[in-house]
Amino acid sequence: MKLMKAWWMTLGMFTIVPVPPVWDEDAKPWVVPLLPLAGLFPGCLAAGVAWLAAQVDFSPLLESVLVLLAWHFGTGFIHVDGLMDTSDALFSRTGRDKRLAILKDPHVGSFAVIALGVVLLLQVAALETLTSQSFALWPWLVIPVLSRSWAGLAVLLTPQVLTDGYASQFRSVLQIRFVLIPLAALAGLSVLAFFLGGWAGLTLASLLSVAAASAWMTLQRSFGGISGDLAGFILVVSETVALLTWAILPEVF
Repeated sequence: MKLMKAWWMTLGMFTIVPVPPVWDEDAKPWVVPLLPLAGLFPGCLAAGVAWLAAQVDFSPLLESVLVLLAWHFGTGFIHVDGLMDTSDALFSRTGRDKRLAILKDPHVGSFAVIALGVVLLLQVAALETLTSQSFALWPWLVIPVLSRSWAGLAVLLTPQVLTDGYASQFRSVLQIRFVLIPLAALAGLSVLAFFLGGWAGLTLASLLSVAAASAWMTLQRSFGGISGDLAGFILVVSETVALLTWAILPEVF
C-alpha cells in the first residue's frame, strides 16, 4: 500500500497523469526512487504520437514538433523548467553563493532562453530524422527511464543545496533499498537496449549515461550539491544527447 501511494505521488508530481488525492508522509521516501518508472508515461505518449503521425503521413518536421510537444507535455514541462533555471545560474560566471541565489530566482534570464532554444532545436532536428525512419518502440521507453534513473540517483546520493523544491521535500535518510530501483533500471535497460538494438542500442544507453554523469559532476563542482532544478538539467541534457545519438546511429552501424 505504501508503494502504491508513493507511485501515485510520483505520477502526480512528475507527470500530467490525473491521480487520486493521495498524500502519505510515510510513502514520501519512495517518490524519488520511483521516478525512473514515471518516464514510461512521456515515453509512451511521444511514441504514440510518433506512430499516429506516421500513419497520417505528416511532414517529418511537423511530426517532430508534435512528438516533441508530447514528450515534454507528458511531464508538464517540469524538467524543462529545471534546465532553464540551472542554465541561468550555471553560465552566470559568478561565485557559488551567487549561482545558488540565481537558481532560486523565479525570473527568466538570457541564459535560460538560450539554453532552451538550443536544446529544443537539437531535439527537433533529432526527432525530424527519427520520424523519417521505421518506427521502433524500445528507444522511446529506454531513454526517459534511463535519464530519470540518473536524475533520481543524483537526488538520492548528492547533498542538497536548497531547502525547498522536490529534491529536499522527498529526500530522506539514505537507505540501500532506495537506490535499488534506479540502479536496476540502469543495468537492466542497458542490457535490454543491447538485446533489442545491438551495439547501436548499447551505444545509445552508454552515451546517455556518460552525458548524465558528466552533467552531474559539473553541477556538483559548480553548486556543491543537487536540487530539483539541477536534477531536471541532468535529465534534459542526457535525453537530448540520447535523441541525437539515436538519430545518428543508423548512419554509423
